[in-house]
Amino acid sequence: MRYLLDASALVELFLSLEAKSLVGILRKCCILDLTVYEFCNALWKLAKIRKQISEETADWSETPREDDLWKQNQGHWSMDGS
Repeated sequence: MRYLLDASALVELFLSLEAKSLVGILRKCCILDLTVYEFCNALWKLAKIRKQISEETADWSETPREDDLWKQNQGHWSMDGS
């Protein structure tokens, strides 16, 4: 079964789980195209405005670009390429 995550759910998972657990869950999930932008914006807001996370945690400059994710998933937003 696949789960559709919105940005708020993705942020909660990101903040509450260890990386290994998070990756395991994300392999079973799909996201919408704007979720990437909304997720990054939420992290920025948590770091810069609310000061609830470090700027290092919110830095996603090393993450794949949207176009790369789209191509990798053959036009479907899925965390595992299907």
